[in-house]
Amino acid sequence: KWISENIEIFGGDPNNIVLSGQSNGALSVLVQLCIKENEELFNRAILMSPAFPEIRSVEVAKQMSDKALINSGIRSLEYASLKDILKIKDNFMNLVIDDELFKDDILNILKKGDFIKMPILVGTCSDEFSIYDNFLFRYFLGIKSDEKHSEKKYRKYFGNYYDEFMMILKEKKDDISQIQIKMLGYIFHKSALQIMEYFSIYSDVYAYYSEFAPTVFGKKNGAYHGSDISMLFDNLEVEDSIYKLESNIFRDDIISFIKYGKIDGYPVYKKDSRNIRIYSNKSKKDIEYPNFNLLWSMIQDGVFEKLFDDIFSKFRNR
Repeated sequence: KWISENIEIFGGDPNNIVLSGQSNGALSVLVQLCIKENEELFNRAILMSPAFPEIRSVEVAKQMSDKALINSGIRSLEYASLKDILKIKDNFMNLVIDDELFKDDILNILKKGDFIKMPILVGTCSDEFSIYDNFLFRYFLGIKSDEKHSEKKYRKYFGNYYDEFMMILKEKKDDISQIQIKMLGYIFHKSALQIMEYFSIYSDVYAYYSEFAPTVFGKKNGAYHGSDISMLFDNLEVEDSIYKLESNIFRDDIISFIKYGKIDGYPVYKKDSRNIRIYSNKSKKDIEYPNFNLLWSMIQDGVFEKLFDDIFSKFRNR
């Protein structure tokens, strides 16, 4: 609201405000889109690698807060020092349905179409979790190093989807640990796909999938989490001519969306033609969303939620 009221002072246009965020920032943008009172405050949105959060009631949030304080030896926040508060280790990165600002679960809001209708641009990177690939990461997330144990672990989550889904993952990776790391990226892919589906009923949706990123930290990570925002701002100090060219291609499209709310020659995502733009190694191409029917069935059956809830609850407990 402050930006809408004051942007002209800084040379901006109050009728051309774009909210943009990556990862948790994309979640923040999505939250703003789900608050109907914001309807006149911005004009379009960019969501880069969004993921749906767990949303709690006020009662549950209060119970968790009280438990965290007790576990940290704090009787009441009223008398707690800043030093005491900083010792609290429990995870509070969740939304709360307070029936005032936030009135429902995000997914319910999307399904009901009870959000602000405007053009959006949404996408993910092909290898979201690859930049975190190290021994500790694999240990904490329970990444298995042999195929036998991996199949036993994941078949219980994916059930009848397991064989077909693994075939998709194996098209890009052959190492079993790398396949599992790629699998974790679906926490972002499935969220982005749900946003594409529900927003496209009412608004223009520009969907993308980035497959290219430069080598960082001495190894090739694929298009890791955040590599798209690096291409947008060109803030990686790398001497890589292919990366520079790819960045320019990606950046030109994003700037066009920011300025005009559309991208010439970029087909929008629709129910009857689920177009998505692939950015890959000096080029861009528009295709229909690959393996949509399988992935949407998995989403509708809650397969990914079961997996991610289990994995990340164990991660937090460790």
